[in-house]
Amino acid sequence: MAYYWIAAAVVILDQWTKWLVVRYMRLGESIPIIDNVLYITSHRNRGAAWGMLEGQFWLFLFDYGHCCGGDRDLHPPPEAF
Repeated sequence: MAYYWIAAAVVILDQWTKWLVVRYMRLGESIPIIDNVLYITSHRNRGAAWGMLEGQFWLFLFDYGHCCGGDRDLHPPPEAF
C-alpha cells in the first residue's frame, strides 16, 4: 500500500512543479539548481512521447482501445491443454 502513496506523492509533486513553471517562469527561462549540472528550464511540449506525437490523438485512442480490451475478438484466449 505504501507504493501507492509514494506514487501519488510523486504525481502530485510533478504536477505542482509543472504548474509553478508555467505560472512563474517565462518560456525559455532557466533557473540553475546546481550550477553547470542541474537546471529547471521552461518549455512547452504539446505532444506526447517527448513531443514526437504532437497532433496524433487518434493514435492514443487506438492504443487505449487496444490496451483496454478492445481487441478481444481479434485475439481470443488460447484453448486449454
